[in-house]
Amino acid sequence: MTRHPALRFLMVLVSLLLLGTWGRPGLAGQPAGGGTDPRIALWLSRITPEQLLERVEELSGEQEIAVEGQPVRLRTRYSGTQEAALAAAYLREYYASLGLQTELWPYGTAGWVNVVAVQPGWLYPEESYILCAHYDSTSSTPLTQAPGADDNASGVAAVMAAAEVLSSQPFAYTIRYVHFSGEEQGLWGSTAYAHQLALLGEHIAGVINLDMLGWDGDGRPKFDVHAGAPQSPSAALGTAFADLVLQYQLPISVEVRLGPRAMEWSDHAPFWHEGYPAVLLIEDEGDFNPYYHTPQDRAVHLAPEYFAAGARAAVGLLAVLAEPLTEPLPTPAPLPTPTPWPTPACPNHLAGGDFEEGPASSAWTQASTHGYSLIAGRRPHAGEWGAWLSQENGAQDLLCQPIAIPPDAGSPTLWFWWEMWTDEISHSFDRLEARFYPAGEAHYLILHAVDDGALQHLWRLAVVPLDVLRGQSGKLCFAGESDASLSTYFFLDDAALTWCGGSAGAWLPLLYRALPP
Repeated sequence: MTRHPALRFLMVLVSLLLLGTWGRPGLAGQPAGGGTDPRIALWLSRITPEQLLERVEELSGEQEIAVEGQPVRLRTRYSGTQEAALAAAYLREYYASLGLQTELWPYGTAGWVNVVAVQPGWLYPEESYILCAHYDSTSSTPLTQAPGADDNASGVAAVMAAAEVLSSQPFAYTIRYVHFSGEEQGLWGSTAYAHQLALLGEHIAGVINLDMLGWDGDGRPKFDVHAGAPQSPSAALGTAFADLVLQYQLPISVEVRLGPRAMEWSDHAPFWHEGYPAVLLIEDEGDFNPYYHTPQDRAVHLAPEYFAAGARAAVGLLAVLAEPLTEPLPTPAPLPTPTPWPTPACPNHLAGGDFEEGPASSAWTQASTHGYSLIAGRRPHAGEWGAWLSQENGAQDLLCQPIAIPPDAGSPTLWFWWEMWTDEISHSFDRLEARFYPAGEAHYLILHAVDDGALQHLWRLAVVPLDVLRGQSGKLCFAGESDASLSTYFFLDDAALTWCGGSAGAWLPLLYRALPP
């Protein structure tokens, strides 16, 4: 069953406001009359302080873990370190062991990854709730000692516990368990992920972000829920958090922070910016952890019962929102079958578009600001070679060959596969353009453009009609341009220039003619 995207936020808001009664008619998993759901109560009882602290000790280097069968101790999880990569692999193995669809989700140019595990919903698989926590850490010695027990092994442990108790249960909605890297550098992982979801048109009904759940220094067990603008779906999500704590009599208090009191310094904020409902659960701002961002942020300083109560609140809200189902199970709704990419129906008139001649290709001329070969083996779409533009900041790269399209060419079309990696978190500063330079003229026509705000780490096919170029000759160029900060890579492969029919012979000598200076 597919819900119209225009109604998504309204439906989320209405459903969350109704959560206070806990007795919505027609929703599985919520008993009539306002009582607690015994199944959810049972799941919450299975989240124990001992279980959570063991995970924190594993993530913060107090205990060894096994990654790909090898013993490992994580003394830091600072993004970009080998230990951070091992932490990501550890999380991927954990979620895969629960039978979840799990991937290391790459972003940027440095090889950093988020960890994404998916539990498909039975009734509305296309609509998701996200429970997330960043897995990276930092300190005054980030490369060697950044245990990050509270910040944020505590949040990661709570998400892991949620998956352990919920992954075997059927829910109406899809649940995504997500861990971000790059949070300490400026929300890099969550910004890339939220932007990608928005570009893909993904339906995210709500996001619960967990960041620092374990410190209770004053003995007053209070959590803050940062929930965005008043009267928004995020605010309703925050209210639902507070209601659940009361409903299930959890031994904590919750303050819902709205408007200017709702902070943006964690991984929920990028989802706000993309229009998705999101909240942050975090320990009391007025009781600040003195070990924050130091090598002393260790499990021994955490308050186990307080920590467990916060984790239970998050897991309980996620379970209610995703709607647990009762037996007999319905038949899962199939996801739509992707439409296959079209293939050119007319002959290809572009030389060397697969770049398999390598850097010495006779079909292309290359001009690189930094003197690199633009035909490289770094990231081909197929075969051994492709094009790599904007390999360094401040690039002005051109990859060109002459073309001529007959006046009577039928359906002239440019085809090429592209992929973009970027470290930019605001847009747009860097671009890939397909250009046409008319013969004898200095100006050019932009045929197609991709900037650093596009989908990244995903090969895409560009199909560009060229009817306006009938009867013209000149240069076809791919241009990569980047500014002086934050890298963006553009990869290109399997380019073709097709048309059907057309006058024979006139354009052929141009293919290998030397380009004008």
